[in-house]
Amino acid sequence: MVYPVPLFCGSIHLFFFVLEQKQYKTVSVEVPKAQHKYVIGSKRNTIFEILQRTGVSVEMPPGDSTSDTITLRGPGEVLGTALNLVYDKSNSFSTRIIQAPDWIHKYVVGKKGANIQKITGNYPKVKYLFGMWE
Repeated sequence: MVYPVPLFCGSIHLFFFVLEQKQYKTVSVEVPKAQHKYVIGSKRNTIFEILQRTGVSVEMPPGDSTSDTITLRGPGEVLGTALNLVYDKSNSFSTRIIQAPDWIHKYVVGKKGANIQKITGNYPKVKYLFGMWE
């Protein structure tokens, strides 16, 4: 279907008029690139959830970019809520690498895995890997 150009231009002008009336704002935040996947979510579900809950769009840098900047666009009165959701999601997981010589692994694990069981018992979401970064 072909739309006449004046109709299309009128739609664009109406769209921007509505944006101006709602006083949309833009906020850029720095989130480490390694945490972007938690903001995006599985199949972009987290971004969609933030949009549904607040009406704020979350714009991520391209995957091949080294930028840490995430841009939020939406009504000024709910940008704070959306910003909190982005920070909550980005800080929901973190990775720490502790480099230790092989000989110390047995002390970290403990007898029959007692030390590791204490860690995983108190912190069930903690995952550990040995020998991956040697």
